Amino acid sequence: MIINRYLCENMGGIIRQGLEFSPGMNVIYGPNEAGKSTIVEGILATLFRSHRLRKSVADKEFEEKFRPYPYGDSIKGQLVFSVSGQEYVLDKEWGSSPQISLTIGGQILKDEKAVLTKLQQLLRYGEGTYTNVVFARQSDLRVALERLQTDAETGQALSDVLHRAVMSLDGISLEGLKKRLDEEFEALSGHWDLEQGRPEKGRGLDNPWRVGKGLVLDCYYKQEGLYRRIRETRQLEDDYSAAVDRLRKLSAQREKVKGTKDKYAALEGDITARVLLENKLQLLEKETAELKEIIELKPKMEAELKLQKAEIERIKKEQLQVSEELALAEKLEKVKESQQLLERSKKLQQAIEMKRQELAGLSPVPEEKLNRLMELHNQLITTRATLKAATLQGSLKSGPQIVYITRGLKEKESLIPGTEFSAEGFFRLETEDGLVLEVSAGDLDFEALSREFNGQKAEYLEILQELQVENLAEAKKRSAVYAQLSGELQILESKYTELCQGRDLAAMEKEIAETAGQGTRPPQELKLLLTQCNEALRKAEVQEA
Repeated sequence: MIINRYLCENMGGIIRQGLEFSPGMNVIYGPNEAGKSTIVEGILATLFRSHRLRKSVADKEFEEKFRPYPYGDSIKGQLVFSVSGQEYVLDKEWGSSPQISLTIGGQILKDEKAVLTKLQQLLRYGEGTYTNVVFARQSDLRVALERLQTDAETGQALSDVLHRAVMSLDGISLEGLKKRLDEEFEALSGHWDLEQGRPEKGRGLDNPWRVGKGLVLDCYYKQEGLYRRIRETRQLEDDYSAAVDRLRKLSAQREKVKGTKDKYAALEGDITARVLLENKLQLLEKETAELKEIIELKPKMEAELKLQKAEIERIKKEQLQVSEELALAEKLEKVKESQQLLERSKKLQQAIEMKRQELAGLSPVPEEKLNRLMELHNQLITTRATLKAATLQGSLKSGPQIVYITRGLKEKESLIPGTEFSAEGFFRLETEDGLVLEVSAGDLDFEALSREFNGQKAEYLEILQELQVENLAEAKKRSAVYAQLSGELQILESKYTELCQGRDLAAMEKEIAETAGQGTRPPQELKLLLTQCNEALRKAEVQEA
């Protein structure tokens, strides 16, 4: 497998950074916290870490370490590699929407099982082998170096010694093996008291352990559950036997009652007719008594009915007033919300205007200018390093006249006899009588290198003057500040748009002005009062009917 490219879209503090790898040795260098380790761990994670993060310690540490700060909720990586001349593109995303895909010759595999099977065929070896050999950490290399120092066969190839040191456990570290054994032991004996042969703290089936329960404890709970079901089944069998006995006694009583019923069956018709006549007589007597009572109470009922109608009208009038006041109260509540919305929108408008003024006072740094400035800065450093690597040493022992020397890229200066000097890559000695001596280091073309250096320096200074900055650091700082202010302005404008959501602010201000000075009782109090009016009206109408 040959790794061609790696794109870190979103991992830790790295966003949209790509690396191209060339044949031979590739060196990633930079200051501490620049992201070198993040890139290496990103390549390893893209190859082997499952895109579906679980609740294991390793997955939690991975998510906490590489989740983009402060707003990201996903980690992305893309790896382009070749096997036997065929190029493959592997994409993985961890987080809220986990995804995996493998592109082979323009065709995309998204089925998780198919992708993992294909990767296993391409990589040939397991994750442990790659971790300890291809992506070996310093601790693993230390073991190999210690073995190399004590190995009697010092002439043997270094690769064989490293192979024995790293692969002594077939790609599996002792710490990993111990961790796996501990995990399996915990999976079997979780919350089980091995000495007492029972659940920890005596928590049986009525108060079971639910979290961290091992296989032994789970089987114990299942066994206790079966024992309980056996006891319940035996109790049900006893209840069934008692029920059968009761049914037998009731059947005997039923036969006895049936004989008595047959005895009185001949009198059933007369008894039924008498009962019907007695019921009809009672109904007639009751209706007669009710009619007499109505005749006596008619004047009083008419007066009460008149009062009830008046009460109904009063309740309806009060109900209408409360309804109108409640509508006004709800309108005032909405107006109050609108007023709060207007105040928040005005504050956002002021913040947006301040950000725009800050941006107006700060000229942007075009990305292509900044990139060119960084490129020229690196080229100047490289040229100086080339010259410094070819430093020449000399000494003017004596001389009858003034001698002038031009050293490297420096200006011409006089040289006093007896002075030792050094020059970076080139020097020229001149005398007043026309003697000129030029010395250069090896095959170094100083004139071409000098022209290139001066041209780069002139362009570098020209860009600095154009951007009105003192140096590259100031240009980077201004670019970062401009980008930060632009981002903050965009966030404020998005908040303002989301807050307004197409509302007519002018109409809201007009509505606030129209309702100024108006007041009502609290809406909750009015709703309660309206409910009481409705209930009173319902009772009054029922009484009227």
